[in-house]
Amino acid sequence: MNAINSSGVLSSSKIFKFWLPLAATWLMMSLEGPFIAAIIARLPEPKFNLAAYGVAFSFALIIEAPVIMIMSA
Repeated sequence: MNAINSSGVLSSSKIFKFWLPLAATWLMMSLEGPFIAAIIARLPEPKFNLAAYGVAFSFALIIEAPVIMIMSA
C-alpha cells in the first residue's frame, strides 16, 4: 500500500487509511476484556470463573507483551 501519491505528497487521508486497521485493532482489544467478562459473569459459578479468567488473562498479557509493544511502534 503506497501512502504517497504520484506527486510525492503524503496526504492526511492516505495516512488515515493506512493506520485505520491499527486503530481498529486497538479498539477491538480494549473492548475484548469487558465483553468476555460480561459473558463469564452470566455463566454458572461466576466468582470462580472470573478469577480463573483474570489469572489466565494475566499470563496471556505477559506472553503477548512484546507483540503489543511492537503494535504501538
